Order: sequence, then C-alpha cells, then structure tokens
Amino acid sequence: MVYKPREDHMLLWQGKDSLEFTTVGNFLTKPLINQLQGYWEWTEDVLSPCGNRLRHLKIYDVVYASLFTYDHNSDIVKAFCKVWCPLTNTLLTSTGELSISLWDLRELVRLPMTGCLYDKVVQSALERRGVDEKRERFIPRSSKYLLYAYHLLQSADDNRCSHVSIDKWVKLLSNKTTKYHPSPPRKEKKTVRPKSTHNPLGDIAIHKRWSTAGEVLFAKLCIERSLKEEVYLVAYLASYLYVFVLPGKDVNYIRPSTFKMASLMANGRRVSLAIPVLATIYESLNTVATSPKPVGTSHSFPIHFVYS
Repeated sequence: MVYKPREDHMLLWQGKDSLEFTTVGNFLTKPLINQLQGYWEWTEDVLSPCGNRLRHLKIYDVVYASLFTYDHNSDIVKAFCKVWCPLTNTLLTSTGELSISLWDLRELVRLPMTGCLYDKVVQSALERRGVDEKRERFIPRSSKYLLYAYHLLQSADDNRCSHVSIDKWVKLLSNKTTKYHPSPPRKEKKTVRPKSTHNPLGDIAIHKRWSTAGEVLFAKLCIERSLKEEVYLVAYLASYLYVFVLPGKDVNYIRPSTFKMASLMANGRRVSLAIPVLATIYESLNTVATSPKPVGTSHSFPIHFVYS
C-alpha cells in the first residue's frame, strides 16, 4: 500500500489550531506549563536539593528544561502533520523519508534511552507491600504517601470528584510562595519571536530549610523524617511526568499511574523515558494524520520534543 499526503489536510486545518495549544499570534504555546501556578517555583526548589539524584537518573537537564515555555510556528506544525505517514511513522518529504528516533530524543532533548521500561499502572496493595528474594520492596515506601495525599485531596473535594486536579496537587505538595504568574496576552507576532517572556531566569538558588507549612504537611501525611526529601521528589516527579513528559487526555488532573515510576526514580532507579515519549509522539501524530477532521482533533502530546 502506498501512502500519499492528503491534499485536503491544510484546508481542514484552516480556521483553528488544535492539539491542545493556545494561539499567540502565529505562534503556538503548550499551555499547561506556563499556566500551572506553582509548577515553576516547585521545579526550582527541587533542582537544588535533589540535583545529584536527578543527575544520577540522567534527567537533570530535561527537568531543568521544563522551567521554560516553547513557542511553535503553526505553519511548521501543520506542514509537519500533513506529510506524516501513519503506516511507517515517517515524514514523506521531497528528499525521502525522515523520522524521529530514540537517538534523536536522547541527543536533542536529553531523554534517557536506557534503564527499566516505563510502566504506566496503578500499583496494587500487594505490589506495594511485596518484597523480592533479597527482601527489598518492589515499590519504595514513598509511593504510599502519594496515594494518601491523593485520597486526602479526593475526600476534601466538595463535589466528591473521582479525579484530583493538578492545580490542587501542586498547591498541596509544593506550597511555595508564588513568584511567577501566567503570561499576559501578547500582540500577534507573525514572523518574529517575542523579545521578552515571563519565563524564569533559570538561576537555581540553594534550597532553604523546610518551611513551617512544609513541616505541617509532612506531619499531616505522617511522613518519616528520613523520607522527607524522597517523598518531596516523588510528588514532584509525578507532576513532571504528566505535565511535561507524557501528558495525557485529562491534562488537568494528576494521574496515579505515574506514582509507581516516580517513586522508583526518586529511589535511584533509572527509567527509559525516551521509549514511551516516542511511542506517544507516534500515536498522537497518527491520530491527527488519520482524522477526517484534524481541526476537531483534541489530543495532548509532548509537541515541544518534536519541535526541538
């Protein structure tokens, strides 16, 4: 079977930008990062005390990268989707077939390619308590505190919603003084990038001692003193994985299926993030490429990795 780029693709795109982007002139910006209040403050606070752990996991650079927003030219994104072939996961160009590889994600965006496979699952009670032949836990103890915090937020919801919003999660677990606010509307920029942004400067200050509010949270969750830093990192990584690395359909809610891998990573287990990211990119591009109406396709995926 020979696949040809759709001639109507660009016409179907006209009039609206989808893919969960907000439009700023002719540039598209992934909205969740810069609109999630408290995320940047939390990231800055994690990079200092947990820097060595993140370097061991080979993700310090890509965590640092989530401190900034990334602009995308809408015409380039649309042209990219137009020539994407879902049968071969390649771009059909005049010079031949091109694609995105694991090596690209490793070299260009510093996602680790080696390590244990990413397991997107909510751990069972048996798995949380289980140990191997060396009497080591299958899942570190820190994961149970995330589940407790999750159920705490669930029970505090007046609407008794089965989901927990990412905003409430960040507010509870980070509890930092707000330094950064959502960017105000900008004038349309069709051919040039904006001269200034509301991004953080990227300067990582030395981590201060836990605040009184932080100590109260640790006491409320009954977190052991020796596990404070680890639980703090696990809670952050659960947010980071869902917000920046593997955003899902329900982008406004924290996903318990990230707790297991976040806990393993905070405990020192290296995880291959490049593989699930590449699979997500392929799946999302295929969804757009095969949709009868790309304009109406609402699909969240890490387009910032593709655009790099």
